[in-house]
Amino acid sequence: MKRTRQAGVLMHITSLPNNSGLGKLDEAAWRFLDWMVASGLSVWQMLPLTQPAQGLSPYQSLSAFAMNPALLPDNWQQQLDEAAYEQFLNHPPHWLHDYALFIALRETFQCQPWSDWPEAYKKRDPQALAEFAQQHQSRITLLKQQQFVLDQLWQQLKADAHAKGIQLFGDMPMFVAYDSADVWVNPDQFKLDDALKPSVVAGVPPDYFSKTGQYWGNPLYHWEVMAETGFDWWIKRFAQMMAQFDYIRFDHFRGLVACWEIDAQEKTAEHGHWQPVPGKALLAVLHQRFPEMKLVAEDLGEITPEVKELKEAFHLPGMSVLQFGFE
Repeated sequence: MKRTRQAGVLMHITSLPNNSGLGKLDEAAWRFLDWMVASGLSVWQMLPLTQPAQGLSPYQSLSAFAMNPALLPDNWQQQLDEAAYEQFLNHPPHWLHDYALFIALRETFQCQPWSDWPEAYKKRDPQALAEFAQQHQSRITLLKQQQFVLDQLWQQLKADAHAKGIQLFGDMPMFVAYDSADVWVNPDQFKLDDALKPSVVAGVPPDYFSKTGQYWGNPLYHWEVMAETGFDWWIKRFAQMMAQFDYIRFDHFRGLVACWEIDAQEKTAEHGHWQPVPGKALLAVLHQRFPEMKLVAEDLGEITPEVKELKEAFHLPGMSVLQFGFE
């Protein structure tokens, strides 16, 4: 099969020009599409579109599904089509209500981690959550409207990009943040202790970049439970990504072979071990469900033969750093 050579650019939405600071999904995004066409570029790669849990890194997000409201243009409420929004609510995304509830609760409790909330909210007591949702209906509605407008804007940007011969290249982090709607809603799918706090966390061992390794602190997946559900959470996550992007970069792909597991009580990543991961079973399910999926493995760093074998078994392209090619 003949391959077409393409050139693209890596730039996150927040790097677009904007008078108020971070870039948004406004006219600057559409001007960037025109600049790409004029420059002969046909792939726009970017970081995750999700909302950072703290700081500015979208690799630690409050939700693996919800888009960052900070990307909304200043006049977003003027772009809200109430009739279309009501239709949207007839078949809302599976994560929408839990996300809005999580954010409203988090704001109520001064952004404390969900594990520090009152017991009824921490353990998702149905009656307590229903009463809270009723009491904070206006805020929850606003959060849902934000996600609706973000999705509408994104799908329009994607359609206009395609019309100009441009494909969108997204980024999927391997792990999710502990203080996220994902862990709060699905605690059984993560390795948590009796207090619902991480028992082990993710990172990478010491290497030539760091003598103590990298202690990321993300909770690790309970893969046995995920397998029992047919990897349903991952299927939903990939479905979301495929609706937004043409290509998906899977960050820390080697984590599908084994993850560096660190006791949560440790302060660095020095003391840990490689814990095997059923990545082959997961990819088999994903490829069966999404045969058209265009997945790119982030396979930089110290990569083992097992990681290469997994990548090649599913015919996945990897990544190379141009600068390293001259060394």
